Amino acid sequence: MAEQLNERGRNEILVQQIPHYVNAGWVLQSQAPTTASFMKKKKFSFWWAFVWFVLGIIPLFFYIIYYMSKSDRSLVLTVDEFGTIATAES
Repeated sequence: MAEQLNERGRNEILVQQIPHYVNAGWVLQSQAPTTASFMKKKKFSFWWAFVWFVLGIIPLFFYIIYYMSKSDRSLVLTVDEFGTIATAES
């Protein structure tokens, strides 16, 4: 059976993981001893908008609707008592 970690050990594991997610474009929103919440904003691609504009105004219109229907993404990291990291993304 694996050894259970105290809150400090779980926090050390969490702190080691945070830079990996920040480097991947996530923004740290909040942090507790065993959980961290991140957010990634949706991005508008001017390159794709230009391509769709060149192909016609109607495809551009659909791209704008697609962009407006997207939402920001959120991610929660949790470290359990055995040191396992769980992620929940929405």
